[in-house]
Amino acid sequence: MPTVFSAYFACAALLLALLSAISDTRTGHIPNLLTLPPLAVAPLVHALLGGPGALGGSLLGACLCAVVPAFAFARGAMGGGDLKLFAALGALLGFDLGLQIELAALWLATLWVCARFAWQGQLFHLLRSALAFFWQRCSRRASPSPTPAVLQTKLRLGAAIGGATLAVLALDKLAWLRP
Repeated sequence: MPTVFSAYFACAALLLALLSAISDTRTGHIPNLLTLPPLAVAPLVHALLGGPGALGGSLLGACLCAVVPAFAFARGAMGGGDLKLFAALGALLGFDLGLQIELAALWLATLWVCARFAWQGQLFHLLRSALAFFWQRCSRRASPSPTPAVLQTKLRLGAAIGGATLAVLALDKLAWLRP
């Protein structure tokens, strides 16, 4: 059963995600001023309120929620603000909710891209290019070719992360109410 403090952490995480979504939507940038303070302070507050186990859980959440985004960032597929936001959410909420938010955000972003390309009448071209690119990368016979332009479309993840945070926390809160 969650403690009263978990509600405060959930509110802080939701506020962080929504402010980041607004900033990313307006400017294409998630400022360090939003992501770094919660990333640094959350483990300390967890330690003060819950002891060494809570500190470890917060640090583990930050690290595990940063693994996939760090790999994507290193490959140029994700921005640093998104990476720090995922890590901060992991530090605030722990790895369980943090990873749920991460997965939900990536699904929301995928759905958005598919809807956008379908609206433009280019969904078939996108899917065909993605399948050909995947097949070419998996096949050892062909030499690597450059990534098709359609697969290099830039996407701001802030809104997807904000929506995913809201959805995951709402579903988690509903789970708290069940007997």
